[in-house]
Amino acid sequence: MIKSRGSVVWHEDLRAAAIAAFMAAVLLYPWDARAQSTCCTVEEWELIGITAEKIAYAFGWGFGAVVFCWFFGFGIGVAVNAIRKL
Repeated sequence: MIKSRGSVVWHEDLRAAAIAAFMAAVLLYPWDARAQSTCCTVEEWELIGITAEKIAYAFGWGFGAVVFCWFFGFGIGVAVNAIRKL
């Protein structure tokens, strides 16, 4: 059954299907096979150029960009509220 709440449409069975699919993937796939199917070892990552320093660098830039955008939006909001109060 589809229910409408404002402009958002919720489908009750979709959540149950997603939960069932997740449980099937987790419970039916053997744990030992999951442990043996790793993508790469640390040495292989280093051979292709992925190091801890590069991951930290990318994380730092991403975190900094998010904080900058938040601070920029906050500053604009403060300025708009100050102008409205004049």
